Amino acid sequence: MSILKEVPTVAYKIRRHDVFTRHGREWMAADYPAWLGDGNDVQVPTVGGGVVILPRDEPLTVRRHVGGRSCTA
Repeated sequence: MSILKEVPTVAYKIRRHDVFTRHGREWMAADYPAWLGDGNDVQVPTVGGGVVILPRDEPLTVRRHVGGRSCTA
């Protein structure tokens, strides 16, 4: 079982399945970011198709799945 935890990070450190907000919309990363052009921006592929382009050092708070305790009774 896992839970979602809010984690401060920057755009180029987004992980697969992190949930982040950009322009008032929530996105889930389908994969790790890829560098764009001169390396000042990254593109994050999203679940459902498409990509979100972010400045590489953009500070973000993501919701990330973290391991939980097993439920044994």
